[in-house]
Amino acid sequence: MLKGFLIFLCISRCNLVYSFICVCDVVSEVLSVVQNYMETLVTEMLSEELAANPHKYTDVCQCPVCLARIRAVALNNLDPFYVTTAAGEVFGEYASRENQNLSDIMASIGKGIAALAQNPAHP
Repeated sequence: MLKGFLIFLCISRCNLVYSFICVCDVVSEVLSVVQNYMETLVTEMLSEELAANPHKYTDVCQCPVCLARIRAVALNNLDPFYVTTAAGEVFGEYASRENQNLSDIMASIGKGIAALAQNPAHP
């Protein structure tokens, strides 16, 4: 009986160690991802603007291709803000709420909408 218990204890500890190694691998993969947080902000603010003022943007095509072009123009007019961790994203969210950053993002989105209106992706 004691031999069976020791084998079970050994297997349990090995599984625990293996599980811990797997969790560490996943965490290190997540932390090694670099993301331009400005992309997230532009996408969110563009969606909010279009939803809040649908009457203002009736002539703006909102297909995925056109929305991607608007985001690309907006992002090309903004400084990137790279983050690597969830804590970095929280800091990015905090920094994005400053009035100047918000107005810069909205102005860049406006440039993207204007560029699309001047040169539509499709009729």
